Amino acid sequence: MEIGITLNASEKEIEFAFKAFMQVPLLYQRTYFQSTSIYPEVYAIPAEDQSCIYPMELGLAPTDCEEIEDYRFHSPNSCFFERKRFFDNDILVSESKTCLIILTGMILPIKAWKSSKIYPFHTKPDGSKFIVVAGIYNEIRPGYYTTAMITKSKMECSPLFAKFDCPEIPFVMDHKCASEWLKAKSISERIHTLSHAFNAKRFTGYNLRLDLFSREENMNRRSSLKRRSS
Repeated sequence: MEIGITLNASEKEIEFAFKAFMQVPLLYQRTYFQSTSIYPEVYAIPAEDQSCIYPMELGLAPTDCEEIEDYRFHSPNSCFFERKRFFDNDILVSESKTCLIILTGMILPIKAWKSSKIYPFHTKPDGSKFIVVAGIYNEIRPGYYTTAMITKSKMECSPLFAKFDCPEIPFVMDHKCASEWLKAKSISERIHTLSHAFNAKRFTGYNLRLDLFSREENMNRRSSLKRRSS
């Protein structure tokens, strides 16, 4: 599974909105389009230190991982963590800590109306600047964090998500769920928090250029989020 992510707010806007400071000042740069296939850097609030926003590498790895590239080669979907895995005896569930991944939007593949074409669809919050996605993270070595977005089957979400051409949808949380997620210590508490549904009506969006994911050049620029003309 591959999606795009954006975080195009200023550092001050992020800190003000989440009442937290960047753990590494002056490192942050706006991102307009980054594919999850390149294991991009994201910014997240960890449960262990909610006063700071940490840079983390998307693509979760176990704490004892020594060769992360080799691990990811054999675990190509490490950027995502399916909700149903919390019901299994999964070592990553037991050793990982919770976090909230901060975004301003997601680029999801969507089926075109009366066509076989798949378009990148810029999904963003309606009425607010940010969205937060439930995540889990590990510290691989001092100061090096990897994380994954929790996903939920689109069939368990609002019917409005059925149009997206991906089996799983990142688990976007409202304020109440986000607070509960950071407090959840046990696996049962995490499962309870992830049992909540989220409402697709809180989102808006539009189609982007058809070749956005397939281009070899760096598309992390403002023009990538330009609405596709019909």
